[in-house]
Amino acid sequence: MGSIQLGNVTRIYAHSGRDQVKALDSLNLEIAAGEMLVIVGPSASGKTTLLRVIAGLEQVTGGTIQIDGRL
Repeated sequence: MGSIQLGNVTRIYAHSGRDQVKALDSLNLEIAAGEMLVIVGPSASGKTTLLRVIAGLEQVTGGTIQIDGRL
């Protein structure tokens, strides 16, 4: 896989009758081609959401994701 660039990526979950939850808030990240990255953090910190938006399984609320320079 090539390089991955996230620019101000935000993912908000909106639940009816509840407050919105920001899983990712203006995240900027650059992963070079061939680079290995470990994502760690406490429960409910956005790790799985980050992987899901990079994989294209979830839409971002704001920002851009580029893989090999392609949106």
